[in-house]
Amino acid sequence: MGIRACSSVAALIGLVVGVLGTSPAAADDWTPSQIQPTNNPLVWSRATLDDRVALDQYGRRPPVDPQARTFLLYCEREIQLDCIEGIGLVSPDGTYTPGSFIAGHTEDVDEPGSGEIARHSTTWSLPGLALTDGQPVTVRLQGSYGGPGSVGLTFGMMLEGFESVAGPVSQYGCMHGETDPCLLPPVLPDGTTFRVDLRMSWLTPSVVRARAVDARFTSQPLGTGARRYSITGGAMLLQVQSDQARETGVPEYVSSSFDFFLWDPRLWEGRDSNCYLDGPIVYSFNGLYGGAPIWNPGQGRLELNVSAAHHWPDGDKEWRGYYETVIPDKTARCLWGIDPRRTSAMRVEVFDEDGEEKAATVGIAYRNTQVTIRAYDFTYSSPTIAVTIKAKAGQPCFKTGATVGKLTCTKKGKKLVWVRR
Repeated sequence: MGIRACSSVAALIGLVVGVLGTSPAAADDWTPSQIQPTNNPLVWSRATLDDRVALDQYGRRPPVDPQARTFLLYCEREIQLDCIEGIGLVSPDGTYTPGSFIAGHTEDVDEPGSGEIARHSTTWSLPGLALTDGQPVTVRLQGSYGGPGSVGLTFGMMLEGFESVAGPVSQYGCMHGETDPCLLPPVLPDGTTFRVDLRMSWLTPSVVRARAVDARFTSQPLGTGARRYSITGGAMLLQVQSDQARETGVPEYVSSSFDFFLWDPRLWEGRDSNCYLDGPIVYSFNGLYGGAPIWNPGQGRLELNVSAAHHWPDGDKEWRGYYETVIPDKTARCLWGIDPRRTSAMRVEVFDEDGEEKAATVGIAYRNTQVTIRAYDFTYSSPTIAVTIKAKAGQPCFKTGATVGKLTCTKKGKKLVWVRR
């Protein structure tokens, strides 16, 4: 039997952007109206399109001290940068319905590892957004980059307003509060698709990691090196674990998610930022943990290690995996010297922690100048997903010095071809 309750539950979206900082402000006297007084100083970005600061070697604004925690606010002005332009819903026919910014909130919090800090969040209303039981919700976003020991941007979303129950827990699990016996996890209807738009003055992503269905990333120049980044994807069911749940290997509950990370190539030594001008590698999976895909030239493989609990919270139903990578063809040519249009020369395999191949449904397709690689219906807990590239001596390649297994991309006359080392 259900008891109505209104609770704020952090359960939907997380975003981390690997960065080196943000740009200084040109207008020292401009203060966003979203800022409220706190006991601790709150740093925010005030970069604008008419900012006249010295650019770095990449033609971008230089970073500030990465130890300075900086918060992502709502864009109050058309020329404001390093801010959240908006969040909205995308319908099945592609129509975008923007949400409405409600307010900004600033509060002092005690954060583990950082001590007492000021945290900022923004609240949004998204028309048509509702849980599977039809209950309307509002969205609260939190975002910050920098801070002690960190050079990344963290971005989180909370859904507000849920129902507590005293009855049996479903296969989705239960979020236990201090007074409520159980809070039903937020599960959105299938097909719920979000779009988040950010204006950035300096960031050029090399890899976008999402935990969303059919995640896509687009970039639009705004002038003076600034860009608008749009990230679109469907809500995905994702496990949430407490410390106790990690020991048992069973998640505490399952909720809807739209989680993503962005990395700047300057964070990875040896990365050529020019290779990502036509788009980053975008990959998505429904596990708890997983770093960026790593190119293994000796094996000629793009490898990704992911992990999650083997079961749903009921401890019986198996958690079935989802994985997708989207690589622009120009990026693949520049990074590895391969032709991604030759999808027949690619093979997707999923291995368990012992190196044994796992059953999975896989597919590779080339469309609209990019290759999409998928693997799904495999099981966790710690699989490795590998995309192997097959090349032959004498075939065309695209980057001098690139290697695939025992082959090296070498210039022969006016052409680049694979040659045995």
